[in-house]
Amino acid sequence: MATQQIQKSNLQKIQSNLLGEGAIKIFKDALPEVLGAHAEKAAARYAKMAYAAVCQSPKLQQCTPQSITKAASIAASLNLDIDPRGLAYLVPFGKEAVLIIGYQGLMELAYRSGKVKSFTANIIYESEKDKVLVTRENGRITVDHPYSWEKPSGKPIGCYTSVEIEGYGTHQLLLRIDEIEFFRSKSPAKNSPAWKDHYEAMCRKTTIRQHCKWLPKAITKDLQSGIVREEGQHRTFVESTELASKEITDKSASVTADDVFSDPKLPESGEQEFLNDD
Repeated sequence: MATQQIQKSNLQKIQSNLLGEGAIKIFKDALPEVLGAHAEKAAARYAKMAYAAVCQSPKLQQCTPQSITKAASIAASLNLDIDPRGLAYLVPFGKEAVLIIGYQGLMELAYRSGKVKSFTANIIYESEKDKVLVTRENGRITVDHPYSWEKPSGKPIGCYTSVEIEGYGTHQLLLRIDEIEFFRSKSPAKNSPAWKDHYEAMCRKTTIRQHCKWLPKAITKDLQSGIVREEGQHRTFVESTELASKEITDKSASVTADDVFSDPKLPESGEQEFLNDD
């Protein structure tokens, strides 16, 4: 009973912070300037989306209001909705909430360039190993993955992405599962709940991120921005938890811009860190 009361009390604090004027201003300031006069309404919508996500997750309800507002503000800065479509998620790490961009969210950021005509990411399973034809010519990979009415079985053995770009044609990238695991091992969030609960989606996301280095910069501008923001908060979180000897607790229920919207620590070397998956 006492635990339920504590959780209810914390949910009330989160509601007060997320739906309060302070958080609305933070979301409004974070949103892209292109929204202009619509920013006020969009900010209120982000607050409601974040609160809805918290209400659906008992673990998020145990997180600090500040971390939830900060994570949601990053989603607002990228103009990615936090909803069941999978563009972006609020994920609890103990008492701290962080933003995880879904692989659909990365695709959305790529589409915003106006140059991407199609973007797909597909898993290859053990049962399909002898059916998928992979060729490499002059270093360029081509994957022929026939459709089957039979459900594939076995573990994932690889993932490939296909991007059709206006004026460039189609470009594909294939990663074996050991390569995906290598990039995962270099991530500050390699043991995140996302990898545990949504392994195949994270395989897709890893492959998309690696594909980015082969795409024209004009297409990956928004995509890189999203990855750097996400990577920055994960590094900040990991570094802070390594220094702490106990769980982070919520010391204050009030939210200010300084509390929740300080710039995350960005990677020192742009491209190499940009390639690391979460």
